[in-house]
Amino acid sequence: MSSKIFLIIGATGATGIEVTERALHNKQKVVLYVRNPAKLPAHLAADPNVTVHTGTLDDAPSFQKAFNNVATVISLLGPSATSPGPTSQYYPVILRMMRTSGVKRIVSLSTFAVSQSEDRFALSAALTHAIGKVLFPKGMKNFIDTHQILVEDGTDIDWTEVRVGMLKNNAQPGESLSVGYIGAPKFALNIRRKHIAEFMVAEAEKGVADSQWIKKSPAIWTSS
Repeated sequence: MSSKIFLIIGATGATGIEVTERALHNKQKVVLYVRNPAKLPAHLAADPNVTVHTGTLDDAPSFQKAFNNVATVISLLGPSATSPGPTSQYYPVILRMMRTSGVKRIVSLSTFAVSQSEDRFALSAALTHAIGKVLFPKGMKNFIDTHQILVEDGTDIDWTEVRVGMLKNNAQPGESLSVGYIGAPKFALNIRRKHIAEFMVAEAEKGVADSQWIKKSPAIWTSS
C-alpha cells in the first residue's frame, strides 16, 4: 500500500484520535488541523508522520496551508458544546479549499439524522431520530445541512458521508464492522469508535474506482 497524506479535521476529539491512530497504523502520513495542539496525545504530536497545523476554521490563510500536498480530507466536524455555531457553515469553505489545492476526495462523518432512500424502517433508529428531533434539533439540522452542501455543492468532489448512531468505546471480542443502510439485516444502532476509524481510513485509502461509496452516505454499525 502506497503512503498517502490525509488531512484530518477534528483530530483532538475521541473519534479523531482513533482515526489518526488508525491512519498511522496503516503507514499513512497525516496533517492535523487543530485549534489547541495541547489536546493531542503526546505520542501523536511526536510522531514523525504527523504534521500539526494550528488555527481556527475561520483563519482562512492558516486553514488553506493545511491542504497542501494532501490526497484526502477526513472530516470529523460536528456540533459540540464548544462550537461557536453550526459546523455545516464550514463545509463550503472546505470544498473551496479542496478545489484550490487540487484535492478531490473527502470522507466526512455524519449521523443517522440524515436519511437515504435506501434506508428501511428500524425501530431503534426511528426512536433515536424522534428523540433527537426533540432534544437536539439544532444538532440534527447541522448534519442535514452538511449533507445538502455535499450533494449540491460537491458535484465535482468525490465525497463519502459516513453515517453513525450511538458512539461507544472499547471494542469487545467477536465484534466487527458492518456497512450498509439503516434497516439492513442485523442492523444495530451502536458503533465503536474503533470501527468508525477502520471504515473512514479504509475509504480514504481507496482510489475512486475501488470505492462503492463515492457520492453516497452509507450507514455503519458494530455487529456482534
